[in-house]
Amino acid sequence: MTTTSVTQMESIYDAVSRYDPSADTGLLRRCYEFAAERHAGQLRRSGEPYVVHPVGVARIITDLRLDVPSVCAGLLHDCVEDTSATPDDRMRTEIQGQTRSNRFEITITSLKRSRAVRVGRLLQDVLEIASAMFKLRVK
Repeated sequence: MTTTSVTQMESIYDAVSRYDPSADTGLLRRCYEFAAERHAGQLRRSGEPYVVHPVGVARIITDLRLDVPSVCAGLLHDCVEDTSATPDDRMRTEIQGQTRSNRFEITITSLKRSRAVRVGRLLQDVLEIASAMFKLRVK
């Protein structure tokens, strides 16, 4: 984990907590840790650790004030294609809402399907746009 990405994640936790006081920032932390672990040793063309990209995408999604699962999708979106994650890798946690509690399961293989089904078409588009925006910012 890089100091820069950790600092950016702290900013994301704070921002999400401000616009959604009941947000499960623990889930965000676990998703970040999972992504950082899976992207460990990978570098961008710029020489920066690869994890700065999913963190940057998560930042853009946070700036759009989307919910915790959407920010998590930003953090995990490249784990599907670009890491050693296997179809059996799973993260399970509870998301507590103000009025309800439900299970939210992030399964690496389901992320591929989730782009159209679980996460939804709109979030798929947001992920692609946020990813492109981040790439443009770092050029």
